[in-house]
Amino acid sequence: MAKGRWVAAFLLTILVMAMLFSGVLFYLWKSFTAPPELSTGTVLSLEISGHLAEGPTESPLLDLLREEKINLFDVRQALGFAAKDPRIHGVLLEIGPLNLGWGAIEELRGELLKFRASKKPAHALLGGDFIEEREYYLATSASQIVLNPEAGALLNGLLAEVSFYRKALDKLRIEPQFIQYKEYKNAAEPFSREHMSPYFREALDTVLTDIQGRFVHAVSTSRKLETARILQVLNAGLWTAPMAQQQGLVDQLGYRDEVEEALAAVQQKDKKVFRSVSVAEYLRAARDRFTPGRDRPRIGLVFATGVISSGKSEAFSDILGGRTVSEYLRKLRKDEKIKAIVVRVDSPGGSAVGSDMVWREIRLAREAKKPVVVSMSSVAGSGGYYISMAADAIVAQPSAITGSIGVVFGKLNLRRFFEWLGINVDQVKKAENADMLSGYSSLTPGQEVRVRLWMEQVYEDFVNKVARGRNSSAEKIEAIAKGRIWTGLQAKERGLVDELGGMEKALEIAKQKVGIKKDEEVQLVIYPRKKTLWEALAAGELPLRSLRARLDSLVPEWKPASQPQVWLLSPEIRIY
Repeated sequence: MAKGRWVAAFLLTILVMAMLFSGVLFYLWKSFTAPPELSTGTVLSLEISGHLAEGPTESPLLDLLREEKINLFDVRQALGFAAKDPRIHGVLLEIGPLNLGWGAIEELRGELLKFRASKKPAHALLGGDFIEEREYYLATSASQIVLNPEAGALLNGLLAEVSFYRKALDKLRIEPQFIQYKEYKNAAEPFSREHMSPYFREALDTVLTDIQGRFVHAVSTSRKLETARILQVLNAGLWTAPMAQQQGLVDQLGYRDEVEEALAAVQQKDKKVFRSVSVAEYLRAARDRFTPGRDRPRIGLVFATGVISSGKSEAFSDILGGRTVSEYLRKLRKDEKIKAIVVRVDSPGGSAVGSDMVWREIRLAREAKKPVVVSMSSVAGSGGYYISMAADAIVAQPSAITGSIGVVFGKLNLRRFFEWLGINVDQVKKAENADMLSGYSSLTPGQEVRVRLWMEQVYEDFVNKVARGRNSSAEKIEAIAKGRIWTGLQAKERGLVDELGGMEKALEIAKQKVGIKKDEEVQLVIYPRKKTLWEALAAGELPLRSLRARLDSLVPEWKPASQPQVWLLSPEIRIY
């Protein structure tokens, strides 16, 4: 038996060493490979599918494990460079099935429209089996849309889906105990109910109505089609590729080689040779050419993404650590060379304490006369709004999900489930309420009163801080709080957001607040800062540990239920 364990340990050590060696080789190859040489007439090849992270991560080992090799910030920067780069002729945008929020898609679409303002072509190729609203919405930013001849255009209107687990929990004899504050605070409903409450349904209906209306308007404008026809398309649902072309939804049916030939015919009328460069390669070739020097004014840029905790950030499991982000903000606040700070938020919320940590640091930055501007991406709700509300200005994409100013508490009583499995849990209590947060007992009426008092205090503090940050009154904020979610546009109409737009708009406001001209280049000081490979290894970021954290991140929606505490959490909503 001991010999078997020794052999297993030896094999595991060999595996770890092999992975480390492979990682070192990859890192060295990536670091020392020369940037590609670009010639006039090159096309920027932009492949967008699945999920895109908001910005860079601090761990170089994550690049070995993540599927996506570029992030939204990379794409935005590459398109900005390409618009003014005489070597770049146009963009080939190849769109696969997207797993992006509507706010992130609006960010991408806006950047592509700005690229088109440079009078360079952008051809979109839709090559998935089914093309849905998100993919098509992004494609409408292109000057030409090409659809695979065998694809189906599934443009059938938006649908919001929420999974409810109450029946499953009952079958497993697990008792959910969740308290929401207030009626629209529906993040706990999937655990406590079998169906949506009227409040949940009302909020979702208004959000979907707003986003779909914007989708219809964008398609109508970009494709020069009547709104009535777009609505007919949505009501019919599924269209074959030839039918989609007949309806004017796409320009051509074809394949990537044909799109390449079309771009080559325009860029080189003699040889018609298609030359392209990927986003990653292009950035290596263009950053030195277009990035401003160190003598430029400096603005801090902090990426605050993921579920909020009160501890440290965990890049591999999409955890936004209150301690970590607070440290980033503190460094920028104390750096005399930093003129202003932009915080990019994409978070459904999480820990009330972690949210409060970040809120405090933003307040301190403002008190130090260092303006802070928040840029909201797809989701900045509950704790995501909490960390935003102290900023000098808040910029949101029109379809971002924000608000959700409310509090939820929850825990699961697993006692009967364990008994069903044949496991007995015994206790020794030294105080009457020692088992208040135990996972093997339910709240007594007295304990529930104490929890509600705690939640009421957190909620009132939340509302008062919003009122303070938005120069409003608690009474006015209460009317639009109650845990309700809003789109970015709806939030602006209610005073929760200042401007609509993306990161470019947030940077513009930050420059304006410190007297930097709109068209003046600035140097961005970005957090999280990417570690070197050696720093990552010294910090204990081993590949096997990273892989385990990556697997843990596959079930994020169960984490709040497994940790009894007050949560500032938005509901997980899937909008198709």
